[in-house]
Amino acid sequence: MRCPHCSAENPVNSSRCRTCGLDRTSPLIWPHLPAYAVRKLGVVAAAAVAVCSLLAVVAGALSFESLWLARLGAAQRDPGLVERAHRLEEGLLRAEGVAMLVAGVLVIAWFSRARRNLDAFPEARPSISAGWAIGGWLVPFAHFVLPYRIMKQIAAASLRGRATGRLVGWWWGAYLVGMLTTRLMRRLRPDGGFPAHVEYFVRMREVQLVAAVAMVAAGVLLVRLIVLISGAQTDRIARARAARSLSGARLGG
Repeated sequence: MRCPHCSAENPVNSSRCRTCGLDRTSPLIWPHLPAYAVRKLGVVAAAAVAVCSLLAVVAGALSFESLWLARLGAAQRDPGLVERAHRLEEGLLRAEGVAMLVAGVLVIAWFSRARRNLDAFPEARPSISAGWAIGGWLVPFAHFVLPYRIMKQIAAASLRGRATGRLVGWWWGAYLVGMLTTRLMRRLRPDGGFPAHVEYFVRMREVQLVAAVAMVAAGVLLVRLIVLISGAQTDRIARARAARSLSGARLGG
């Protein structure tokens, strides 16, 4: 008989699937628990993450323009050019901040739904409560660990049979590097005359390039996770509802 969880063929007298190891007699989702749609929200969240990655690339590229303006202003003793460099830098930081805020809200909303769906999966048994799918991003110090652990559980339960641990680990490592370097950028300040401003933009360019690489890597990996998890959970919920409808039709017949 075919396993409802992984579609592998099994002997008729075997209750546990030889491929995925799950109980073939258990439902795909518990009928008394809600299952939440994640695909459309996942698409919007992934698009917002892609915009953040694009802005990181633009900021990294324009950091050369800011440095050029600062060096030109120092060479010509023109404070107006230095001011233009600062306005360009501040505008990019504001745009990135707004984009990251929007993307953060959408990703956390998707993240919360994907985690709550695990409660409806009989074999999932997540060790961290669903409330931390939101709180874990907001509580100081916990936000360095909890989102990674929850994503690891979501990926493992949703994408059974796939090696997801390394994908989640690379995503989280890149995200932490991008987050910390972005915070460092906001703390840098020029101190002194023209040479100090040039040195400030040299440091900003270095930090922005690291942040751009990290944020693009984190963005690509996160989009990959969102697409894979959304597809797997949506497919599972659809198959569970179809099986339930078929069972109801048989009983009604």
